[in-house]
Amino acid sequence: MSRSTARYVLIFVFVGLAGPRTASAQQNPDGRLPIGGLDNPLVFLLRDEVVLKDLKATTEQRASLAKLSDKIDALILPTRNQSAEKSQTAWETSTRGAERYAAAIFTDSQRQRLEQIKYWIQGSRALVRDEVADRLKLEEKQRQEIREILEETQTKVADLYKRAAAGEQVAPLEEEARELKLAEQRRVLEKMTGEQRTAWAEMVGPAIDISQLGQVTFRAPELISQPTDWLNTTRPVEKLTGRVTAVHFFANGCINCQRNYEHYRKWHTDFSRQGLTIVGIHTPETDAEHDVDRLKKKIAEAGFQFPILVDNEKRNWNAWGNSMWPSVYLVDSAGRIRYWWYGELNWQGQEGEKRLPANRGTAGGVRSVANPAKVLGNPRFFNLLNAPDGPLLTERGPVPPAMLRPNRGGSPCTDARVRRAIRCPS
Repeated sequence: MSRSTARYVLIFVFVGLAGPRTASAQQNPDGRLPIGGLDNPLVFLLRDEVVLKDLKATTEQRASLAKLSDKIDALILPTRNQSAEKSQTAWETSTRGAERYAAAIFTDSQRQRLEQIKYWIQGSRALVRDEVADRLKLEEKQRQEIREILEETQTKVADLYKRAAAGEQVAPLEEEARELKLAEQRRVLEKMTGEQRTAWAEMVGPAIDISQLGQVTFRAPELISQPTDWLNTTRPVEKLTGRVTAVHFFANGCINCQRNYEHYRKWHTDFSRQGLTIVGIHTPETDAEHDVDRLKKKIAEAGFQFPILVDNEKRNWNAWGNSMWPSVYLVDSAGRIRYWWYGELNWQGQEGEKRLPANRGTAGGVRSVANPAKVLGNPRFFNLLNAPDGPLLTERGPVPPAMLRPNRGGSPCTDARVRRAIRCPS
């Protein structure tokens, strides 16, 4: 490969193809959403610190964008457990609003740079967009050949996902995916003239490390309750701010939920004095689970010593757009969702109990560690979560961002093997 060709391939290498991992669908224990699969990730980019620094966003712009993101979260989060059509409509509405907002508050140079960042994310997929193909003066034959190359890669990658679901080791499949993507990029470049490759390099602008994108947070919905809805406490939790909060949705008859109980008890025992509050939201499904007296007995048997919110009408379940039991969300003291985990924390060796809370801030950034006790026992962990603008984890998540769009990203409830680690609505 020549140096010039290598330069163009570098432009296309915007994000590695992440292979699926058993029982990891929609997980976000590392505080990162991989956004490479989105055609227009603007909703995420406008809250991403890497992007805002690249754009040299002012303090006023950041404050304005934060308010916009809160409004978008209130629109999108509740649709996560609704139909694919409603979820898609909310996403498109939010994206259009974000586009208008960006056009209004950014300068011409910022808007141009934002468009370049989207090109880096889209990579070779951008070339089949009419506005890009027209600017590069790609002939119809070139466009068709590029589409065929992309479709061929997509088919092969889909096969890798099937092989992973069948139980093959993920690491070799991820390597195959990377090789497929590199081969795709080389083949696409071969279909372009030298002038077109030069023009494309100018369009995408300076490189940005796409692997660092996706470190975003979301405004946690306010808890919906009356004082009589609370059990196990004389002081209802009115706001998810001021302390780090682990919110877990469960149903007392759910065996998958019960297998997480020991971790909740340990978190409460070990870390409540260091700033962690645990809130259980009991959202029932069966008639028996709606019985509050039965719930009280189950809570006592489980040994829970933290507040439990009775959500018999599913008001909180729907406000959060939750779709399965159990689900755990880690919320910082500013009331923003940083990490989450669906299903049994340690199902088939996934070690979610370790991965979810095992993050801490350092002078040079954030890294994950194996033992949560080393982190939750370290005040710097809570300093991190207590800082609204604190650094976030640098590791990538394993799957597309179904956090906000589960119906498009693929729900664990559709995977027969993953269903063993969760309870889905019947």
